[in-house]
Amino acid sequence: MIKMVMMGSKLSFQVVVMLTCMASTLQSNGLYKLGKELIKNGDMDIGDFDNKNKYHWYGKGATVTHTDGLQGKGALVSNMTKKNAVFGQVFTGDEVPHGGMYYMEGHVKIINHPKGSDWFEMNMKYGYKNAKQNKNKFSILNGYPRLRSDDGWVKIAGEFELPSNCTELMVLFQSKDKNLKFAVDEVSLKQIIPVADWEIAANEMIHENRKGNVKLSVNITYNLDPSFVGFEVRQLNHDFKLGVYVAEKIINASNNYAPDFKDRYRDYVYDNFNSATPALRFKWSKVEPTQDELDWKNSDPAVYTLKENGMNIYGQPVFENDARRWPRWVKNMDSEELVKAMNKRANDLIGRYKGSVDQWVVCEDTLSRKGDFETYTKNLDILTKMFDFARAADEDATLLLSNNDVVRMSYLSSAMVHQINRLKDAGHSPHIDVQCQFDDDYPVEPIKIMTRLNILAEADVPIWVSQLHVQRDDVIKRADDLENFLRVAFAHPKVEGITLDGFWDEKLVQPDTSLVDTNEVNKNEAGWTVSRLFEKEWRTDGYVTLPELFKRVQSTDFRAFYGDYEIDVIVDGEVVETREFSVHKDVTTEVNVEINNPKHGDSVEKRSVYSADMTQFNALL
Repeated sequence: MIKMVMMGSKLSFQVVVMLTCMASTLQSNGLYKLGKELIKNGDMDIGDFDNKNKYHWYGKGATVTHTDGLQGKGALVSNMTKKNAVFGQVFTGDEVPHGGMYYMEGHVKIINHPKGSDWFEMNMKYGYKNAKQNKNKFSILNGYPRLRSDDGWVKIAGEFELPSNCTELMVLFQSKDKNLKFAVDEVSLKQIIPVADWEIAANEMIHENRKGNVKLSVNITYNLDPSFVGFEVRQLNHDFKLGVYVAEKIINASNNYAPDFKDRYRDYVYDNFNSATPALRFKWSKVEPTQDELDWKNSDPAVYTLKENGMNIYGQPVFENDARRWPRWVKNMDSEELVKAMNKRANDLIGRYKGSVDQWVVCEDTLSRKGDFETYTKNLDILTKMFDFARAADEDATLLLSNNDVVRMSYLSSAMVHQINRLKDAGHSPHIDVQCQFDDDYPVEPIKIMTRLNILAEADVPIWVSQLHVQRDDVIKRADDLENFLRVAFAHPKVEGITLDGFWDEKLVQPDTSLVDTNEVNKNEAGWTVSRLFEKEWRTDGYVTLPELFKRVQSTDFRAFYGDYEIDVIVDGEVVETREFSVHKDVTTEVNVEINNPKHGDSVEKRSVYSADMTQFNALL
């Protein structure tokens, strides 16, 4: 917090200010730590796998031998005698972990490529027995729905939870194709040990990851008591993008809703968010329902209005990897025609809004669906082509890849990291978009969410949350769960933005997810929670005083959330100058204050010293 002070008597002077804003170099271990290693022979270097009691690993319905591993030796699984053959390790007796959450990772590699399939599914699973359940019921920890022989070694990781009364645990790797040969190496299983208070730990991460140090230096050149000098700091905006899906016709004021309602709707958007996504009008089926007949009548005014009001525009999606969502005419094309149509689609949409839309989700559901674009185009690398088309249409926009089931569950998180790495190898710089819809089946569990974000962070690219909603008919529980998710996501250093899946109870993808209700646009508990976090708790506003009572040359520092600011220079309770400065990650900014003997007739002046694209900030009068 910034210290608040009372000011003394009236003075006037000329000022030159220099602030130093430095990004924090502190690192956090997150909301948990990992316990001791539980897997035996995880590096596969011991034995010939002929005795599971001696060598710990065994193959069920398959032959296991040594092969070259990721490091040293690996386990080769081959000669499968049935479709669901497995390679695993069993924990019994005193070896069985009892209760809690566990993190498991390993590396797998497809060795051959049997005919008849373009790709293969590979899963990492766990199963347990207890007094009531005497047969292992297996669940998928993490999986690759579409793995190929040319992918090489890939990492697979996920977390799971066990009851306290386990009598047996089995972890395993499995493919459904009995003609497949695959290798496994470098497997690890460790308990996830949460910190004593995850919320305190998240707040510490927010302090480290979302703020920079601001150093304010002052040189008083005449006999002025430093206690008469103070500074009021006001945050104008956040660097972090908090966005929302908006109804285009309401934002455009082009529908039949009452004018006062449309004003309230738009005011809520502009007062609470700095980013927006037109909800439907970028979709291919909406823009081009008939081939070569493009409909921009709703998207054009929406984009114009949002940019006019200073909003970041988060555009999605250019392509959806699900044929059910395509225009009907697309599905009648041959593969060559479809690729040409996709190139045109990217040029039509992205090219039209070049310089206006800041981020584009290039393709959505590239893993959670069955891969329709790959099938229809007969090109297994069509995803790279999509990014080629998008980058050619706008060389400056941020391009993202979007998937579901990577944060609300860990099933596809490793596979998404692999997709991102393939795009990076092809010369692109993709960001990650994660769809986050929570409900009774997919609850908000902070430690698990942080674990999944950490898996995604291994791609070493920024992460954006989209389509966020928490479905709860009890609005208090909705608010609590929403706050928990926002706190975890805001704490993670790789998350750069969050877009909510609507806010008004009359226009929602799912019921019981609203932030405001009725045509009065009244904030409910969930809406107040979002406002409290981003307008109060995660905002830097206050007063700065000088620490030394008698020193004319001195400095003070405070930490401020990344964003743009106004600062009032105050002497004896009077604002003598107002100016702007910025705190950005990895950007050093310097401002000095020199207080000279006052001259008669000095006036208050406001000067802007901020440039959005600067890397070095020198502000001198």
